[in-house]
Amino acid sequence: MRTSPRQLVLLLLGLGLAACGGPPVGDADASADARAPRSDAAPPDGGPPEGADALVLTVTSTRSDWSPREVLNDGAVLRWTVAGPGVDERSVDDDAPTFDLSGSSGPVTVTVESADAFAGVTSFQLDDAGVTAIEGASLLSAATTFALRNNPVRSIDVSGLARVDNLTIRSGALEAIDLSALSTLRLLWIYDNALTELDLSANPNLEYVNATGNRLPAEALDRIVMTLDAHGQRDGELLLAGNAGGLTMAAQAAYQSLVEKGWRVDVPAPVPGVRTVEAWKSLLDAEWAGDRADTIAQSTSGNDRQQYYFMFYALEGLVHGWMATGDLALLDDALMLIENTIADAVPVAGNNAGYLGWPSDEARYGARRAAEGTSLWELYLYRMVGTLLRVMHHSPTLRATRDYQARYDAILEFTRTHIWEKWVQVDPTGLSQIYRSRTHIASHWARLGMELHLITGERAYLDVFEAISFRGMPLWSGESLRSRLLDNPADPAAFALYQEWDNPRVQDTSHGADVISFWATAIENRMYWGQGEHADDPARLVRLVDSVIWTSDEPLLHAANWDGTGGSNSTDAGFHGSLTVGRFDPALQNRIETYVSPSTAPLSDTQAMGIGAYNRRILDHGRPVYPERYIPLDGR
Repeated sequence: MRTSPRQLVLLLLGLGLAACGGPPVGDADASADARAPRSDAAPPDGGPPEGADALVLTVTSTRSDWSPREVLNDGAVLRWTVAGPGVDERSVDDDAPTFDLSGSSGPVTVTVESADAFAGVTSFQLDDAGVTAIEGASLLSAATTFALRNNPVRSIDVSGLARVDNLTIRSGALEAIDLSALSTLRLLWIYDNALTELDLSANPNLEYVNATGNRLPAEALDRIVMTLDAHGQRDGELLLAGNAGGLTMAAQAAYQSLVEKGWRVDVPAPVPGVRTVEAWKSLLDAEWAGDRADTIAQSTSGNDRQQYYFMFYALEGLVHGWMATGDLALLDDALMLIENTIADAVPVAGNNAGYLGWPSDEARYGARRAAEGTSLWELYLYRMVGTLLRVMHHSPTLRATRDYQARYDAILEFTRTHIWEKWVQVDPTGLSQIYRSRTHIASHWARLGMELHLITGERAYLDVFEAISFRGMPLWSGESLRSRLLDNPADPAAFALYQEWDNPRVQDTSHGADVISFWATAIENRMYWGQGEHADDPARLVRLVDSVIWTSDEPLLHAANWDGTGGSNSTDAGFHGSLTVGRFDPALQNRIETYVSPSTAPLSDTQAMGIGAYNRRILDHGRPVYPERYIPLDGR
């Protein structure tokens, strides 16, 4: 796209290429090239009179060189006063003084007074100053530039900044801001905060908006695009990456219109979905109607021949479908299935004496498993029970209705005692029942530990999650899922994983689908995977599924192994945990919606339809219906 004169100016400002050394990489400092001379003359009485207008900062910094980044003032000299524990109270008449706060042992109050109501202050900027609260910012009514960078304020009143042209707030904690009084605002840097809404309807002059790294859901992003398009400005720049949602089709026309007006937008144009949440729900309802009787029979079987293991697939579909749509009938069926398994639990013996469980068929599996049960069969189902419990835990309004709280409490207690504790106590030191020899089985324990930690906050659960995920397991010479990852031989941009901790055999696709599902859930929970230096985890998972595993659309085929080897077959395409990464990539989700249906996807269609509905809900709305307390994906 041709760079317009206005975009060129913005680019130069953002890069700090002003002829005199210029400001650093862009934000409110970019307007400081027009520096007005200030008067050094103090008021005749030596400072602001008592009762003068005051700006009050609450500061937690211990810097020995605490000072504002920049104050441009051609009016009465400002008086700065500091007071607080461990700091000598003192006042200085200077527009930009320096204070030693290194002895501070608590919040310091910094008061800024002006004898002429800040009439000459045109720029006011604070960087890394430890400002946690600011009162009186609206007194800076003459300022055209205002900036708070790297100061953890949660709220700020900017309503009095009637002339501001260039506004920067980067706090990491700002949850809301009202810009309705800032009709002159032209450049807005409101990045790396915690905003879930940003109303720009009263700011018709905006030509640059950086709202990256917030928690803005899809609906909020759509409104920003549509609002800026309606304002009619040309040749601007809009930065929205790293937020909770992606643009939806509601913003498609406005997005295209902005681009035609010469705007640069840093996120992709909305991609039309092939199948709506409602369409997925219709498919789910139909499949569940066909699967329901068999699944109930599995739930009342006593698990003597691995029935709970296979029941997992329907349960995952029900839970995802409920989260995507809020349909309590799906939740009720999921709870009923789990409660049926609990009702069938009996006292077990051997190493598990004193606990409840489900004896395995002795003729098939031997006396020990007939006495103790089989851990994998129980765990395979109950890792999804853990996810359901975590979602209910973060949905207090739901739990306060009907009998959901009591049902939640009973299932949680059973899971903690007769699943987790029962199998941990077999080997509480080495955790040999937890740190299993196969990476995919260990990942089931990591997932259940993650979910129980998020519910209870208990460290023991987190320790297991972290040891399996990345810290390493003593039982396996410090190996972890992270340490057993490698660049995929078929596509280095994708992941591959070894099946075992001490054997270089690549992960098979059917069992690996459960590892993918665990990682997708952990990414949404912001639990290590996809965080910080591993921000590319979602993209590498998408590449694994889309580029390596999924080998054919018609017929639907998956490779047998994560490196693309072993041939392609429809059976491996029926292990639908790999579909969970569609929530991270609209193009992959559209491929899923085009080619995955009850007629093409073998096995476990209830599971596939529920996951598909959830993916589409996340892509369209940035969050599911449940849990009520959901921290949206932010791209990191």
